[in-house]
Amino acid sequence: MMNKWSNTRVGWLAHEQGTETKENEVLTYLQKDRTDLDKNTIDNLRIGFKKFFNFCVQKGYIRQSENPLSGVGRDRDPTYPKVISATDAEKILRAAEEHDPKIVAIFALLIFAGLRPGEAEKFEPSQIKFEDKKLVVAGQTSKKGKTREVTLEEPLLSWLKAYPEFDTGKRRKRMEKIRNLAGFAAGKKQKDLKPWQNDILRHTSIGMMLKKTNFAYGRVAEEHGNTETVIRNHYKGILPSEAEMKHFYSIFPNPQGPTKGK
Repeated sequence: MMNKWSNTRVGWLAHEQGTETKENEVLTYLQKDRTDLDKNTIDNLRIGFKKFFNFCVQKGYIRQSENPLSGVGRDRDPTYPKVISATDAEKILRAAEEHDPKIVAIFALLIFAGLRPGEAEKFEPSQIKFEDKKLVVAGQTSKKGKTREVTLEEPLLSWLKAYPEFDTGKRRKRMEKIRNLAGFAAGKKQKDLKPWQNDILRHTSIGMMLKKTNFAYGRVAEEHGNTETVIRNHYKGILPSEAEMKHFYSIFPNPQGPTKGK
């Protein structure tokens, strides 16, 4: 706020422009059709500025009726998590097979087990329990701080057996390169490449598993380290078709093995 306006300017915006017409520079600055800001940034600005004006009300600097952001909340339309297609998931895995075999297992964990990026970044081979057909996500690497187990089923089991090496060196940078080769932006925006959301592979995994298990919300929530309520509320709109789900779970390692990187 202080970078945009002086103290005097902020006071004038709140007092003189008023809240009846909503035609004030605070709301104009935060309106949805700003082309230089994405919706998430606008939402964050709205919430941050709202806290600022609520503080001013609490301190008695302005009256509640003079709060230009009174009642304003997040303004983006309801959205569901972003996902990729089974075809794109296969492109990512094939690109990793060809260009960086020692990163393949990490992508397999993201795509089929739905690990969070931070969990995958710190994942170690010792966390895979082939004899029990389980893999363990350690609590210290988990967003929720709780250890959880994920069932090792096909095709993930085959991917982890085919690519047992985990090279941890510069893992994040190498993963960005593979995404780029598969047609996705290394960052948020890049010309001629599809946009990439941080948890997009996790969201894909959850949607596919929901379809495969015929909406076993409890199991899906447990294996992905989330609550059943979140799974029910957030993933209803991203469920794949039967054909898409079958394609996804038919993606197996190249029987000829890696061609490069040995």
